[in-house]
Amino acid sequence: FIEYELKDSLLYRFVLTRSDIRFNQTPISPDDLAVLTRLISIKNTQIGLENFKTFSQFCKDAQRAYELLFAKIDFEKNDSKITIVPDGLLGYLPFEILLESPPQYSEINYRDLQYVFKHHPISYTPSATLKFNPFFSQEGKKSTNDLLAFAPIYQNSTSHGIIDNESTTLNDLPYARKEATQVSQLMGGDSFIDHQATKENFMAISEQYGLLHLA
Repeated sequence: FIEYELKDSLLYRFVLTRSDIRFNQTPISPDDLAVLTRLISIKNTQIGLENFKTFSQFCKDAQRAYELLFAKIDFEKNDSKITIVPDGLLGYLPFEILLESPPQYSEINYRDLQYVFKHHPISYTPSATLKFNPFFSQEGKKSTNDLLAFAPIYQNSTSHGIIDNESTTLNDLPYARKEATQVSQLMGGDSFIDHQATKENFMAISEQYGLLHLA
């Protein structure tokens, strides 16, 4: 378990393993922030413009980010799971693509790179509080059904803005009901439509399902 807090020039890191608890800080330079930004924007890469220069840059960035974010963390073994609480810019970073070791290639070869996910399954959580809250623990719990789909009526309802608290009239979403029905049929689950899709019904039965679909 690793929780990060990213500041302008420092990265704070709280690390929890089965045998150890650590807290440390690492200096962050403008070059490091540029590395993270490039990795985040990789989703915008135009495949047609890909060349060995951009491949090499990605490898350097992914290796540098690994050193920055996972430095001095001795993972107990391969296949050990990593749960990450990102912060700020790190919330947009796909940690799975970081490289554990620098590649030795003379041509473009993304497939065989030593990505973190090849040895460590990664999951994300908003906070340690939610991660370790017994309410969200799956131990001792077993859903009795597969999927629950909810599609309430929005027409003539109002929503209040979080910041300005202004009221907005909501329009009806007929295809949301169709979507919920089709998804539940496809997955073999249950659907609550229109006036059945109430907050009270959801709170009463949602924990009985392994997958929730809110339309």
